[in-house]
Amino acid sequence: MVTEAADARTVWRLDATHPDDWDWTPYPDPLHRFDPDDGSYRVRYAGTTAITAARERFATRSIRARDLDLWLVEIRLGGRLLPLTHQRNLDALGVDRRISTGRAHTLDGVDPLMRQCWALATALGRWFDPPIGLRYDARSHASGGSTTVRLGSYEVDRTLRLGDARMLLNRLVILHGFKVES
Repeated sequence: MVTEAADARTVWRLDATHPDDWDWTPYPDPLHRFDPDDGSYRVRYAGTTAITAARERFATRSIRARDLDLWLVEIRLGGRLLPLTHQRNLDALGVDRRISTGRAHTLDGVDPLMRQCWALATALGRWFDPPIGLRYDARSHASGGSTTVRLGSYEVDRTLRLGDARMLLNRLVILHGFKVES
């Protein structure tokens, strides 16, 4: 498989908690696309742009007044990333691009694509030491970014409240059709 250096790559995250207080206790069961199914580590998702982070966080493109208290966190990554945007990696894993954004609806309600994502996240935890990030296509392709998960080596460059990120909010409203409550 092909990995890429993440050194000095900037990603953005919207979080209710300031990064100094982030809890890295794993979830016992997966909650999101690339959470490990065995609960072996905690994943944090971040967009390659602040726009991507917002579009992923607010799928309905509606930001409520209480959301303005979220922390917008600029993160500089270190270490390596496994890109699920390279066909060679998809082939080696026996998956296709649906691994990033697809959903499979079944009669019993169990999504085999999500199970595959969770199993992949568990395998990554065993295959790579130190931890490796994962880069995949964001749901919101129009944002032009991918999303990185499992922050291994990172530094927080900057934090501010979403409500104080006026330029970002203006871009979200004007260019991406967001509604922001005040």
